[in-house]
This record gives sequence, C-alpha cells and structure tokens, in this order.
Amino acid sequence: MSLRKLGGGFALAIQAAVLVIPYGAVAQGKASTAESQTDPSGARGAIDWAKSRLSEIDATIATLEQDARKVGSDVRAGANTILQRLRATRNGYHAEIERAAADTRETTEARVSEMRAALDSRWNDFERDVEEYLTTVDAQIAVRKAVFEARLKAAQLYWDRAISDLRKSAGNMAADQWAALEARVAELKAQSDAARARLVKLEEAGSGMWSALRDGLTEARLLFDKTHDSIRTAIERAKP
Repeated sequence: MSLRKLGGGFALAIQAAVLVIPYGAVAQGKASTAESQTDPSGARGAIDWAKSRLSEIDATIATLEQDARKVGSDVRAGANTILQRLRATRNGYHAEIERAAADTRETTEARVSEMRAALDSRWNDFERDVEEYLTTVDAQIAVRKAVFEARLKAAQLYWDRAISDLRKSAGNMAADQWAALEARVAELKAQSDAARARLVKLEEAGSGMWSALRDGLTEARLLFDKTHDSIRTAIERAKP
C-alpha cells in the first residue's frame, strides 16, 4: 500500500521545530560588564542549535543512502538524483554554520537573524527533497521508521550534550547559586528522558500512531529548547 500521504505531515512537523532557536550563549574572552559576559546576539546558541539539526540531516542522508541501494532499477536513477540534491543542501547548510562560527564576537543580532533565515531556507529545501525521495521510491513504513529513528537518536545526543554543557558552564558559580539551578537542570534531564520514553513507546505502537509520534517529537524539541534557554540565561546572569 502506498504511504505517500504519511510523509507530508512528518516533514511539516520537523520543519516546525526550526522556528525555535535558543539564544544567550556565553561569549568568549574577558568582559568588563555583566552584559558583555553573555552573548547578546545569540550567535553561539543559534550555532549550537543549527549543528544539532545538521546532525539530523547527516543521519537522514545516511539512512536514505542505505535505502537507495535496495530500490528497484525503475526508480533508482530518480532516487540518486534526489540524494545528490540532499547532499548539496547539507553542504550548503554546513557552510553557512561555518561562516557564522568564524567569529561570533563580531556577530550582531541582524547577522544572527540573517543566518537563521538562510538555515531555515536550506532546512525547508532538505525536508522537501526528503519527502520527494520517499514519494519517488514509494517508501514503506520500515523506511520512514528508520528515518525517524535516526533523527531521534541525533536529537538525543544533542539533548545529552547540551545538559552536560550546562553543568560545565556553571562550574565557577557559587555553591548557593548553583544549588538553585541544579534542580532545574535535573528537571530538564528528566524531561528529555521522559520524552525519549514516550517516543519509543509510540513508535512501538505501530503505523497507526505516526501522527502522535510526529507531534511528540516536535513537542519534545520545543520544550527542551525553551527550558534549556531559560536555564542557560539564568546561569549567565548569576556569574560574577
């Protein structure tokens, strides 16, 4: 049975997560005021977020490349053409991140907005081509499930790394200041663990739960980014 209609909603859900990018990461170097100790343009936060999405792009391409080796000869040429476009979009996404990361100290809020718009555009191109690939090869549930699992794994790695970085960034805080924030970091970790468990459970429920699975991943991303941003901002404000 053709499952072409399934992928459209899935792609839109992943695209929706691009709308939230955490801001307020730590600026490098010494600062003379509290304001200069943070990253007011949000460059580092945006770059970290974009890198996590790049890892999802890499995971998706790797999954589709494996699938392309198995498709029938009647659709193989079309599948490979789409994969070439996906790789080109991935390379452009990576190049944009590298340009932004070259010197975040000189990055303004306007530049961050420009970078975000460019990355959003490339992400949308990527999602469109992923859906075209799945439609071209008339992908079954197993392929779509493999794509989802690859993206979920990439998201999990980002969540774990981001939480670890929060703890490291608070290393020089006074004990009483960190005690108040430590509970929030623990809560964030519990939220991400619970989100993983829910998504795995929904995945095991089968094809009839794809809509809930899609929405669950989007909700987990948005909640994590919002909570993570809030904690990171609090850490920066508490630093001497």
